[in-house]
Amino acid sequence: MRYFSENNSDPFFDNLELGVDVEPRVEPWTEMFEVAEDYYYGLGGEIQDYEEAMTYFMKAIKLGSLEAYVHVGDMYSYGEGVRQDDKKALQFFKEGVKKGHMKCYGKMARVFASAENMENASKCWSKFFEQDSSSLDSEQAHSYMADFIYRNGFKLKYVDKLKGVADDVLSCENSWIDFYKSRIEDEKDSKARQAYQECLADIEDRIRFISDALI
Repeated sequence: MRYFSENNSDPFFDNLELGVDVEPRVEPWTEMFEVAEDYYYGLGGEIQDYEEAMTYFMKAIKLGSLEAYVHVGDMYSYGEGVRQDDKKALQFFKEGVKKGHMKCYGKMARVFASAENMENASKCWSKFFEQDSSSLDSEQAHSYMADFIYRNGFKLKYVDKLKGVADDVLSCENSWIDFYKSRIEDEKDSKARQAYQECLADIEDRIRFISDALI
């Protein structure tokens, strides 16, 4: 089998040497996934429509998208465009895990914790943190620290891995600080303002907890 042309050149490497851009690979599910996100978030001129988003996320799944499992599972968990169904949510998260999407373990943990099944939630978090630190999803790491550990008063584990995403986790919390401060400033109703102030105090306490643990 001949691997090179007669002058021992290879067009692929020749292009790299000349600085010719190599076309990025487009996955077969990319278009369906992007349309689904447009409907889900109301982007790209589309009116937000959860049912249409679900249709396109399902198409993306059939074409091989792993991230679409996360969205479909979340939509069943929250009842967005479908009847709320944690059992179906778990089915999609489990299927995502089988195909290698570790983020789904964090999603499963949230569903189990909301049903007060802390044993299964803890097992899911353990599986989630088995992944390499460099690929750790900061959104799920935040969910672990803020919603699972802090809210339930559990002992924090996986500190070494969490330190790698500490800045992202704290950035997420600080964005909520800004959100509630603006609500407090704009709110005229005293009871609603008090509720916002309580939420703000809770977030500030979470930030202290996360900072003490990771910084």
